[in-house]
Amino acid sequence: MPYALICTLGKSPPVVTEVLDYLNRARQLPRELHLIVSSDEKVLAGKILIEQAIKQRYRFPIKVYEHKLKEEDVVNKKVIIKLMKYLIKLVEEIRGRQPIGEIYALLSGGRKTEIVGFYSVAQIAGINIALHVHSYSVEAINEKLERHWELIKELAKADRPEKFYSENKKIFDEICFPDPSTYEVIEVPLIPIPKTYVIKLRQTLLEIKKSNKSWNEILKIVDADLLEQLKKLGYFEEIDGKLKLKERGVEILEILGD
Repeated sequence: MPYALICTLGKSPPVVTEVLDYLNRARQLPRELHLIVSSDEKVLAGKILIEQAIKQRYRFPIKVYEHKLKEEDVVNKKVIIKLMKYLIKLVEEIRGRQPIGEIYALLSGGRKTEIVGFYSVAQIAGINIALHVHSYSVEAINEKLERHWELIKELAKADRPEKFYSENKKIFDEICFPDPSTYEVIEVPLIPIPKTYVIKLRQTLLEIKKSNKSWNEILKIVDADLLEQLKKLGYFEEIDGKLKLKERGVEILEILGD
C-alpha cells in the first residue's frame, strides 16, 4: 500500500537517509517524503543532500515535499505548539489524498522538543507507524558531518546539484548510507487515541473557554469523567464559581484548533 513518511529534519540528515535505506531493504520505500525544516542554513543544506541522495540511489520515484517553518530553531513552547498544530493539519491533508493509504513518522530528526511533540501528534492524528533511528556511532557520524559541511553547503548552492553530488558521490554516500550494522531502526509503539475522544476533548475545552459556566452547568453539556480528568491535570480552574481555562488548557485547544 502506498504510504507517506513525515520527518522533522535537524542538522543530521543521515537519520532520514538511513531509515530510507532500511525501508528499501524491506522493499517498503514511501511514495512521498515530507520534510519539516526550519530556516537554519545547515538544515536546508541537509534537505538538498537528502533529495540528491534519493535521486542517485533509488529508481523508485519518491516525491519529496518541503514544509518550511519561519523560525530558525524549535526551542520554545510557542514554536512547538505551532509545529504540532501544523503536523495535525498535514496528516489530515495527506490522508485525504489518493492513493496514499498509510502515514509513517520518523521520530529522530530535529530537536528533542520536536520529537516529543511529533510523538504526541502521532497518537492523536492516527499515524500508522512511528520509527526511530538509533545509531551506535553518533560521534563518528557527527565528526564526518562536521568535516564535510562545507561540501554539503556547496551542494546546496550548486546550479546543478545532481552533477555536484555525482562528482562527490563517494563522500556523500558514506555520509548518507553508512553500513547498516552501525545503526538500528526501531518501531516505536503508539497508543492510538480515538478521534471521537479528541473531538470530545476539543469541544469540552472550547465550551469552558467561551461559556463562562459553573461546574454544574458545564456537566449538562460535556462528559463528566473527561471534565474530572481535565480538572486533575490542571487544564482549568474555578474562579467565583465559574470555570476558566488555564494556560495549558488554552495551549492544547490551540493545537487541536480553537
